[in-house]
Amino acid sequence: MESYNPVTNQWKEVAPLKVGKSLAAVSLVGSVIVAAGGLTNSGMATADNEAYSAERNIWITLAPVPTARQGGCFEAMTGVLYFGGGNTSGNDYPLTVLEAYTLETNSWTTGLASMPNAVVNPGSASVGGRLYCFGGSDDGNLFQGNIFNYVQIYQP
Repeated sequence: MESYNPVTNQWKEVAPLKVGKSLAAVSLVGSVIVAAGGLTNSGMATADNEAYSAERNIWITLAPVPTARQGGCFEAMTGVLYFGGGNTSGNDYPLTVLEAYTLETNSWTTGLASMPNAVVNPGSASVGGRLYCFGGSDDGNLFQGNIFNYVQIYQP
């Protein structure tokens, strides 16, 4: 992992993730960066969940993601990381599951309302306390499968 300092216009290496992964749900939750799930070198999604403390330059292992996946829709709002959709490998069907991680209790909430449409690799944003999931596809491989024009909104 690298950190950019805009004052000095320089990058520097910092502590690496404990588990190497791509397409994780990464967001600032409180004062730490949380990296949940993702795709490992094995080609399968991981349930790994860890937090980076910039103050201490360390990664801390957190409660694992209940549904291991990569390429989902995610955003943090009011101390909670929401993680929906995605899939378990680059080649399988997308999911509709939505789960929420609370840093304060180091726990996941499951059984939230499912996404209306299963997607992988959608765009994500949070506005006004809502999670927005834009587009996505039905195939985890870029530019493969059907590309959707969905806008799915979750309000906790």
